Formats: sequence, structure tokens, C-alpha cells
Amino acid sequence: MKYYKRNHNGFELKENKIFSAILLFLFLVMSGYLFYTGEKSSNIPIWVFCLPPVGIFFFRTARKVQFKEKEKVLEISMLGISIQKYALANFKQILIVRHKAYYFLNNGKEVKCVFAELDGKKEISLIRKNSFKDLEVFVNETNELIEGLLKGNLK
Repeated sequence: MKYYKRNHNGFELKENKIFSAILLFLFLVMSGYLFYTGEKSSNIPIWVFCLPPVGIFFFRTARKVQFKEKEKVLEISMLGISIQKYALANFKQILIVRHKAYYFLNNGKEVKCVFAELDGKKEISLIRKNSFKDLEVFVNETNELIEGLLKGNLK
């Protein structure tokens, strides 16, 4: 498998988090420096403007997506704490969303799993990338993984 690696619970989505971790570190250092120096802009400390990027890059670095083999669920966790679980029996389809920014610029593609829940359908983001050359391979691999987990015939 190219996009998933087997772990003790099932299959974990491989994501390159180094860039997000570096940016998180840089924004933390910058906000610490600005907090220490006490720089202000119209009575608002400048370090406050570093908090949204810190939150975004922390989320991107700490988030983990895995398909659990025994429970047959898709689990999303932050720092090892499960925050969302979706039964694979409720899986309906995979969506590919193309994000556009201003002036029709391509802002990446996102792959989502759609689950039919009691309170309506839920769309869960699996991965988002700016350049996704082999998107079809990822979608096929995810479909094979879900079907294999449901049927119980994975290698």
C-alpha cells in the first residue's frame, strides 16, 4: 500500500507532517519572541496574530486518521485521543472536492469519506493536498481497504 501503513490496530494514513511541524515551530518561536518584547499594534499585542496559524498547524500535525481492523471503524484522533469514530458499515462513497481560491486559482484537492449516520450524512476529510498527481490511486486504495475490512479478507 502506498498511502496506508499497517499498525497494531489496523491501517494508518501516511501523511507528511514535517512541513506543518516546521511551520508550527516557527510560529511558536515568533509568538514567543513577540510576547517577550511586548510589541503592540493599536493596543493589541502582535503575538495574538500568531495564534490562528499555531492552531491550524497544531491541528494538522497532531491529527491522525486510521482504519481500525477489529472494530471496523474509521477513527480520527488528536494526540492519541479518539475524537471521532465512524462505522465502516455506514460508508457510502468517496468524494473528491476541488478547492478554488480567488481568480480561479487551484487551491488543492480534498478527499472525503461520506457516511450515512442517524442524524444525516457526515463528510469526513481524509486528506487534502495542493498537488495530487495520483488521486485515482489513493481513492482506489481507500476503497479496497474499506471493502477488505468489511469483508475481513485483508492481507
